[in-house]
Amino acid sequence: MLSFQEDKVELQDGSKYKLYGRAATISGAARLFHEDPRFMKKNLILPDAESISAIDNELIPLTYSEKIRSSITSNTNVSKCIHCGDGLSHNGMFVEIQETSLPFDNGIIHKKCRRPSDRILGTGSNPGIDLYPELKNFDYKKWFTLLPESQAVWGSLENISTKATHILWTPDQEHLVGTHCIKATLEDSSTRYIQHRGQIQRFTSENADIECSRFIEQARAAQESGNPLCFSSDGDVFSNKDTIMRNQQTPAKPIECLNFEKAVYTRGLSALHDTCKNYYAPLTTIMDERNNPILFNDMVFLISRPIDLKHFLENWKAIASTVENYKLNIIEDDKQFDHFMHKLRAKKISVLVDPIFDRHGELLSGSTISHMDDLINNKN
Repeated sequence: MLSFQEDKVELQDGSKYKLYGRAATISGAARLFHEDPRFMKKNLILPDAESISAIDNELIPLTYSEKIRSSITSNTNVSKCIHCGDGLSHNGMFVEIQETSLPFDNGIIHKKCRRPSDRILGTGSNPGIDLYPELKNFDYKKWFTLLPESQAVWGSLENISTKATHILWTPDQEHLVGTHCIKATLEDSSTRYIQHRGQIQRFTSENADIECSRFIEQARAAQESGNPLCFSSDGDVFSNKDTIMRNQQTPAKPIECLNFEKAVYTRGLSALHDTCKNYYAPLTTIMDERNNPILFNDMVFLISRPIDLKHFLENWKAIASTVENYKLNIIEDDKQFDHFMHKLRAKKISVLVDPIFDRHGELLSGSTISHMDDLINNKN
């Protein structure tokens, strides 16, 4: 009976030896040996394959193998390393963990994360992701599960005529807490609700009165100026009529707001009117080995479509040196996005999403993200 503890193996007689690696098959052991530079000048002596094969075909080894196989095939988390926790998109290794001081476990790991006591069961690959070698350490399964009902702001940009856009970042201020909301009655007799990040904005009763009065006054002033407050025909955009007309690609007429009033909130309103779960997220960040965002000419770039990363990296050579050692992290929800933006804002680092530059470094397409307070301060 053998027992394993990190880089040590203990035999049944109590003697201990240094452990360099484990494998489920002779061919796996040979491959492990030949790929390790420490053994470049050493000879490999393998046991008799026939005797081992005979043992493997006995009832207990076969039963154990089936247990491992079932556990591996039922594991749906095959795009994250069970050791470091980072995403895993290429050259994975399936391993079994069976150490004296650890519970039994199995899963996929990066080759660089292999521990001496990991019993290698085989290698893994994803035919789809293998076509995109630039997606390093990318948790692709997590990404696809996050996309539904998310990225509302980036989806809305498809209907805006300008290529380079400026996005205002308004940090979350508990907009989903409160007993009241604000209802807008439109000129076509329909109703809409004031939203924040694609969700009905909620207030205390007192704050709803204050905000409602502010909207009524804003609507009166806008009407007198000939540029009334409106919702776009699809209800996704709330702004002045001229702003909506200038940015939309369809000829549909914006619908004017006639009145604003306080309303009691119930979750059925969100079921009818909320347009997303996450307004900004998910987004992909490009990080160094220390989990710090990589700077491109003192800017941080985020990606809304990681499948296009190859084209972005090629384009960014115009403004920054080529990036080789990086990994991709995912900003999973808007709360993580706010935290990420707060940290970069404190360091006065600019953030761009999906930027494309011309050969002179001028922004051709993509989005810059700024806090409202920063825009006000810059104007002053």
